[in-house]
Amino acid sequence: MISLPYSKNKRYLSGIDWFLCGLDHSLKALTGSGNLFSVALELEGFCDAGPLKENLEKYFAGYPLLVGKPSRCWNLAPYWKIPKNPCISWGFKQHQLDEGLSFDRTLEALSLGVNTAFSRDDEHVRVSLFTLRQKSYLVFVFDHRLFDARGAEMFIAGLQAHFEGKPVTAAQPREPAHLDRWADKFLAGQRVNRFFIKFRQKGRASGFDLPRLVGARRSRFKVLSLSLEETDRVIKNADARAGYLLLMPFALAASIRSTARLFAKQGISRTHCLVPVTIDTRSRAKVGKEMFFNHASFMFFGFEAGDIKDFSGLIAKASRQFYDMVQSGLSRDIKDAAMLMRIAPLRFLARFLKLSLNEQTASLAFSYNGDGVYAEKEFFGHKVLNLMHLPRVPVPPGLGIFFTRFGGRLNLVVSYLDGLVDDADVAVLAEDIKKELLQG
Repeated sequence: MISLPYSKNKRYLSGIDWFLCGLDHSLKALTGSGNLFSVALELEGFCDAGPLKENLEKYFAGYPLLVGKPSRCWNLAPYWKIPKNPCISWGFKQHQLDEGLSFDRTLEALSLGVNTAFSRDDEHVRVSLFTLRQKSYLVFVFDHRLFDARGAEMFIAGLQAHFEGKPVTAAQPREPAHLDRWADKFLAGQRVNRFFIKFRQKGRASGFDLPRLVGARRSRFKVLSLSLEETDRVIKNADARAGYLLLMPFALAASIRSTARLFAKQGISRTHCLVPVTIDTRSRAKVGKEMFFNHASFMFFGFEAGDIKDFSGLIAKASRQFYDMVQSGLSRDIKDAAMLMRIAPLRFLARFLKLSLNEQTASLAFSYNGDGVYAEKEFFGHKVLNLMHLPRVPVPPGLGIFFTRFGGRLNLVVSYLDGLVDDADVAVLAEDIKKELLQG
């Protein structure tokens, strides 16, 4: 088996890392901003920016990766290049919110940072503090090339540990180039291709026809935070309807059912839906330990128009597809096959992926992050009321539905491209999903 040499001192990018670099490149070209996401901490009381900024500066200084950027090694494998004399660059802004502002208007202010491109290619984190007299919001904007959802929560938890004087491990990760196992990767690619044949044969899936993009386009958000009682009810419904610990397929079925109603209202009547679902691939032993880069893969769910009418059948189909993909190892095959894509330049990567699906695009993006790794009850002496993920939506499809949990409560986040659909329709969509989850 041929194994090409590589440097043992570099952090080489995985195929999924490279795919997300390609998505970042595409989003910058289409919308003016890259593949960014926010994590917003809702804090009780007024937060003083002085001590916060001082601790941020010291904490950031321990991570030279924060000023790295993608590059290619002599063996053509992409890696994360860190300058010899790194100077950590990060942004911090403070804003005063108007008292009495509605939550939706507050959310518009909080999403300003995630809709603003980083000023340089070696800047990967931005922090903003929004204050009221009795409440504060601390918003972190992360570059998805360097962080995934759980990694971002680990980074914030590390900042809290630093503030409390606890030792923080800042060792820089290393990763082999994985220039080996060529036969396994090609076989994985063949299995992935066979899986997608059924989608290619059906033609284009239901979804929004994206408007012509002129200049920067922002992502907008609708967030519903369920109470502890509501969350407990949803979990019981999921256990009863989908199976024990199958909240993800249950939430996906509810989201598809509600989104189909939105599509029907918009006059979109294609015969099937295609939904990519992001999943975390960290082992139990590595949850809470792998902070940087993307430890994820994907599952792809398909539904026919007739499936939407019967919620029980829709849930069963989502659960069955989930079991089948776990059993077949699809997400592992996607990770292995993606390693072969690293040879493609970023400007060609998005186009190649689109062609490989025969111009097929997703109906919506979906993820269920489950229990996050940030479980702190306080941040810098302030009670943490909520933690919300606000990801920029991929374009296409321009619509994403994301579930996260904090403090035992579910957060439902709808992310959508500005101008694609009316805010009122998105509000109806979010409430409809919630209704389906609670009714079971």
